[in-house]
Amino acid sequence: MSKLLPEEQIAKRKALFREAEKLGNVSLACKRFGISRKTYYKWWKRYKSTDFNPQSLVDQKRTARRIRRKTPKNIVKKILRISKRTRLRPERIRDQMLRLGYRRVPCMRTISRVLKRNGLAKKWKHPHKKPKYKHFVELPGQLVQMDVKYVPYRINHRQHYQYTAIDCATRLRILRYYEEHCASNSKDFLDIVIRSFPFKIKILQTDNGVEFTHVFQQVNNHYQNEPKVHALDKLCNKHGITHRLIPPGQPQFNGYVERSHRTDMEEFYRWKRHRSLKELQKNGRKWQDRYNYRRPHSGIEKLTPMLKLNSYKGYTNLIKLCA
Repeated sequence: MSKLLPEEQIAKRKALFREAEKLGNVSLACKRFGISRKTYYKWWKRYKSTDFNPQSLVDQKRTARRIRRKTPKNIVKKILRISKRTRLRPERIRDQMLRLGYRRVPCMRTISRVLKRNGLAKKWKHPHKKPKYKHFVELPGQLVQMDVKYVPYRINHRQHYQYTAIDCATRLRILRYYEEHCASNSKDFLDIVIRSFPFKIKILQTDNGVEFTHVFQQVNNHYQNEPKVHALDKLCNKHGITHRLIPPGQPQFNGYVERSHRTDMEEFYRWKRHRSLKELQKNGRKWQDRYNYRRPHSGIEKLTPMLKLNSYKGYTNLIKLCA
């Protein structure tokens, strides 16, 4: 069917309006003209809103109002340089470009296309379901989660472990690295955490590993009725900290520390392989400082953990965390 001229479009739609007025029934008029009621009211509202200007009854252009332009080469180079150096996602790359003061920063979709064209984009994963368990923590120190992460490669043919403690209100973290995960190292790490955090810890939350508790430890193939006091519990009792265990087999209750471990994999472990424990500890301290002082977090309104901590009254002008 050939397209109607503008004059023909105006005459046809005016005739539709006259027919509806004559019959006093919009539905019947639309049926005679072979259109829907929705189309009728679309044209009638447009005609009426322009004070019955006949030119409003002419079909409008359907082409895009804004033609997509090719991303400038210098912007593409900056995106690729940041991606190769940091391995960040498009959202993080855009935040970093804005923070560095770049002009004409593209949107996340454009950055994603640039990464995809250059083979740097990750495969799409179906988004996870909304978490059932959410922690609403109002003040620093109200809830601190602690966990142990396996270093994803061996150093000198030995497995090493990363101890992590994160404050759920500010996302402030302490990291330390050990050659084994055991009760003595857990106690040593908690002692460092207590001295390092500039606030008092009220609740410490861990999983049920033997490095944190003896509740599920077996003795002579039978569960102990009254398990011996763990070294971590002794230290908690000394400082007035409540040690809380999550339900067995449900790591989602320790969601903050588990999510931070994924960030460690994406932004710390993947870009460099450490050759010794000393080197891992040295670079781990730098990564800890970057995480706490320079890296913005989506969960705390794009603030760094230290800026979030300073937003609470009584925590301004803080010195750096203890070594």
